[in-house]
Amino acid sequence: MTLNGTAPATAGSYTWRAAWYGNTANSGSAHGEVSRTFTVLVVEPPADVTDPPAPPVRRHSWGRVKALYGE
Repeated sequence: MTLNGTAPATAGSYTWRAAWYGNTANSGSAHGEVSRTFTVLVVEPPADVTDPPAPPVRRHSWGRVKALYGE
């Protein structure tokens, strides 16, 4: 079973209930409504953290590249 839905906008603990029609005993032919409750914990999003700036791009000549790699 898959449940799709929009997460609540406010942090907290939410109890949902899902019900379906199917095999009630996981064996034999007993069919009926099956339901389960489950709890979803919604947490506050982390503070807006920006990545540190990337180091500057260094441009080298082909001679410098060869010198760095010992060629």
